[in-house]
Order: sequence, then C-alpha cells, then structure tokens
Amino acid sequence: MQSGDYMIHIFLEKVKEINMPEGLTTVDPMLCVESCGQKVYSQAKDAIGPMAEVIYGEHLFIEPRDLDKTAAEDAKIMLKLVH
Repeated sequence: MQSGDYMIHIFLEKVKEINMPEGLTTVDPMLCVESCGQKVYSQAKDAIGPMAEVIYGEHLFIEPRDLDKTAAEDAKIMLKLVH
C-alpha cells in the first residue's frame, strides 16, 4: 500500500436476527462504521423485533486523507450495530 488518500465503501444490505438487550422486545438499530479515526452511521430503523430481517440497501463511505504507508497498512474497520 502507498501513502495518500483512500476511500472505504461499505454497502449495508441487510441485518437479521438481532440479539436484544435484556428487557427489550424491540430496538431501533443503526450501523456505526469506524476506520482511520472517522465514523459514519446508517439511518436508524424503527421498532425492530429480534427475528426480523431489516433491509437497509445503503452505501456508507469513509474517506481518510493523507494516510502514511504504515497507517494505511494497519487500518482496521469496525462495524457496530447500535440501538
């Protein structure tokens, strides 16, 4: 990998069988994507049950600028489904 500007493209198609926090029967899930010190969020869906299949069909982008070679090679992408 080289130093420079990058684009990370995530296509969020769907989420299914969400593990519910204790005491909840529905959640309002959204996806948080974090990489290279930047975060982006999908839209939140309303009142989703544990066995539901949620269709997002959403494109998320992170565009880190001026990464050096080591930072580009060591970069991680973290996906979190949050309520």
